[in-house]
Amino acid sequence: MEDKVYELLEKMYADLKKDIQEVKTEVRSVGNQVARLENDLRPKVESLFDWYRQHTDILERIEKEV
Repeated sequence: MEDKVYELLEKMYADLKKDIQEVKTEVRSVGNQVARLENDLRPKVESLFDWYRQHTDILERIEKEV
């Protein structure tokens, strides 16, 4: 009886260890995808912000003239 319990515990431990390794791999993959998205989006967001700032400056200049 004890042997069966021990074998079951060993199997559960091996399965859990495998699952943890898979989760670690997935987390690394997600981290890499987030980094890639940040690198791709940063210039686009900065361009939009620059455009917004220019637009605001133009509107303020027009308001002063009017």
